[in-house]
Amino acid sequence: MTPLPRKQVAIIVAHPDDETLWAGGTILSHPSWECFIVCLCRGSDLERAPRFKQTLVLLHAEGIMGDLDDGPEQTPIPDFDLQYAILQLLPTTHFDLVITHHPAGEYTRHLRHEETSRAVIELWLAGKITATTLWLLPKNTNWLPKN
Repeated sequence: MTPLPRKQVAIIVAHPDDETLWAGGTILSHPSWECFIVCLCRGSDLERAPRFKQTLVLLHAEGIMGDLDDGPEQTPIPDFDLQYAILQLLPTTHFDLVITHHPAGEYTRHLRHEETSRAVIELWLAGKITATTLWLLPKNTNWLPKN
């Protein structure tokens, strides 16, 4: 009997800890998933970057941090720049499942969450990231495959 292939999952979030807050339970509930977590901001944060690496170990996941601006001013980041950063950080562009922020944020409005969601959705709709399923946090709104 041939074992089933492991599900390839990308979790794309704005900040370190978003993956734990919004998808940590889901990740831990699916130990057969091969998860790759992309965090777009805070890569040079001397406190949060090491914690992100520790979290990857606890979640049995791989991952990488970008270093996009996340200052208190929340200056908008152009969609193209976010999309480019995502594509540069992902190890591949095909997954069985992609999980990202909800377009309206999760618990309150947060510009980086909204921008990340929009960038991932646009990449998915354009076929630059392919996935059978796209989940938006926190509701796990299951988008149907494009046809």
